[in-house]
Amino acid sequence: MELDPLDEDAVVELVADLLGARPSSELLATAAGACGNPLLLVELISGLQEEGLIAVEEDGQAVLVAARIPARVRRVCEEWVRRADLATRSLIYSAATCHTFFTVDEVSDLLGTTVVRALPLFEEAADKGILVPHDNGTWSFRISLLRQVLREAMPVVSRSAREVEQGTAEAVPPLWELLNERQRAIASLVRQGLTNQQVASRIGISLHTVSYHLRNIFFLLGISSRTQLSHVLGAESSSRMTGTVQISRVRQMSAPVRSGRRP
Repeated sequence: MELDPLDEDAVVELVADLLGARPSSELLATAAGACGNPLLLVELISGLQEEGLIAVEEDGQAVLVAARIPARVRRVCEEWVRRADLATRSLIYSAATCHTFFTVDEVSDLLGTTVVRALPLFEEAADKGILVPHDNGTWSFRISLLRQVLREAMPVVSRSAREVEQGTAEAVPPLWELLNERQRAIASLVRQGLTNQQVASRIGISLHTVSYHLRNIFFLLGISSRTQLSHVLGAESSSRMTGTVQISRVRQMSAPVRSGRRP
């Protein structure tokens, strides 16, 4: 995606051409997240249209129905990052949890490595058009929309623990709200100590379906075991009652999901 960025007027013109309508200020603010990158801008507007997130009003103005990153934009951004080496990808994801502007020292600390070892990774990320250095010694993402995609792609518990340590934590929805109605029912029964077979019998679904939902629950919460599920959701309940966030518990529960392990 190494393309010359469009200026503001060109962005407005391209968005209007794609929609066949005059874009609203809110829609243009969303488009600004592509930072003038033509390819990403086309993917963004096309994706918003495909998912019914743009509507054209009677006066001919195109407005944003809901603020959500389209799936096709996520795919493009994730593929972009996958082209980097594994170590550089880890650095890029770590940088996404920092402030908008960050230093090599900050990201090196997150990775548990030295500045000398991290610098070549920063350089590769810059060569890929992902990160950009600034004169004051800080770095940032070249495209803010890419940073947003990466932040949202990280399991929420892992991301929260990192952001708290870096002082960049933002408002995070309660973990329970990350789950749909069926997932909440399954998680609640698992917390009570029921086996997958017992959960299947209680809800009236197959054992395979229970395992499928439980794997998704583990991924969404950034955990890897039934014990962690009880601790994470239990910690959230305590936090709501006391009005405090139990950060140490979140850190303990933010171990990465182990692939191939059956819940």
